[in-house]
Amino acid sequence: MVCDPEFLKEVPLFKLLAEDERVSLAGVMELQRVPAGGLLFDFGDPGDRMFIVRHGSVEISATDNMGQKIVLETAEAGAQFGELALFDGGARTARAAAAEDSELMVLDRDNLVAFLRHHPEAGLEMLGIMSRRIRETNLRLRRLAARNASEEMAEKQTPLQRAIDWVAAFSGSVPFLAMHAAFFTLWIGWNILLPPFDPYPFGLLTMAHSRRSCSRCWSC
Repeated sequence: MVCDPEFLKEVPLFKLLAEDERVSLAGVMELQRVPAGGLLFDFGDPGDRMFIVRHGSVEISATDNMGQKIVLETAEAGAQFGELALFDGGARTARAAAAEDSELMVLDRDNLVAFLRHHPEAGLEMLGIMSRRIRETNLRLRRLAARNASEEMAEKQTPLQRAIDWVAAFSGSVPFLAMHAAFFTLWIGWNILLPPFDPYPFGLLTMAHSRRSCSRCWSC
């Protein structure tokens, strides 16, 4: 037996299995060594095996609609990957390559099916864990897609547009409001305590402020 049943206790997909179930599953697993940069599977490859990292790490990546690489996960010791295609028999929808020299435990589809025939209750527990992983992956992809769209828009902006965006962002910030408060205090204090250049009711200040406010209104 190349896989220690105790090792499977740390694997998310198998952590709910009973002791005898882990022993049975460990007996059908195989060991695979992969050098750094070695490809485990690519887009479209048949999904006939799942992997568990025993040592090292593996990068799981996909490609978005713009052809950019998206790193979905870096699987490290104790992490499993490739299980989705293993269950439905579909083609791979991601790429897996070793980020460093790695050792992996491999479970092929035929052995998993045979295991589930003898331990059907274990299949329900594994499906529950997989459902949570799918939700987490979908959420991660939505966040990455939103970030990529924002980065693409930023790259297409001209220097003038970037400057306008910076001014717009600064004009709604707390430092901008503090500068306004300090300016008004200085203006009003000068015209009350010192010889005034804009005596009460501060017509010049009112006119300047109203004109500046009007210039922001696109309906004028």
